[in-house]
Amino acid sequence: MTLADNIDAFATTFAAWIGSSALIAGAALTLLGGLVGSIWQSRRDHERWIRERRYEAYVAMVRTLNRWILDEKAGDPDTIRKAHDTLTEQNAAFFILGPGFVERAGAQVSAAVAAGNVAAAREALPEFEKAARQALAVKDYDGEPVAERSS
Repeated sequence: MTLADNIDAFATTFAAWIGSSALIAGAALTLLGGLVGSIWQSRRDHERWIRERRYEAYVAMVRTLNRWILDEKAGDPDTIRKAHDTLTEQNAAFFILGPGFVERAGAQVSAAVAAGNVAAAREALPEFEKAARQALAVKDYDGEPVAERSS
């Protein structure tokens, strides 16, 4: 075998190796891209699930509080106990789902209801709404409760 034959054999082997390497690298990158995309999508799905559960809990809290505030028997001990029990259960969701500032705002609302203080509950509601909007990342959030907006 001559030098030219050796060089030719090396070039052929090298070209085959480069082609195989490119094929293997392409397959690896495709697999890696799929894995990264899958992890990213899983995180987005989990964040969406958390946001949906938070929304449901926040709306239930506001609904319960508004019903209690508007109830003619808001000062009745049984009505207070029922409303407080419901709010305490809902506040448990805030504890699990977070964030902490919503849990604290919910605890203030629950404390006002437990005391049977409608005025304090009305004062605590805007802070809870503000915290809920912030936690849900409401994009047009302006810091004012909906009832107090002028526009």
